[in-house]
Amino acid sequence: MSKRWNLSNGQARALLGGISSQQFAKWSTSRSPVLSQDILTRISLLLGIYQSLEVFFGEAWARKWVTLGNRGSVFSGRSPFSVMSGRGIPGMLEVRRALDDFQN
Repeated sequence: MSKRWNLSNGQARALLGGISSQQFAKWSTSRSPVLSQDILTRISLLLGIYQSLEVFFGEAWARKWVTLGNRGSVFSGRSPFSVMSGRGIPGMLEVRRALDDFQN
């Protein structure tokens, strides 16, 4: 997903709660990494956000939307990535709810 959103490893690590580059590399190469509930929650939210973007915008915009500035009330000109990385799980929940509101 981070590759589809064109995020750097540092940005991907920020979305996972600021994990170290060593931990990120270890998870990336492990066949069965041990993940905390916090990380599993973040991954679940990110997958849901990605899926909503694909359904709502289609693949091309789904790949761009996360890093673009947004005028929606949740974002106030910031990118969804900025909201999610800056606020963690609460920010991810806000982005997910905003996407759910778009679809309704």
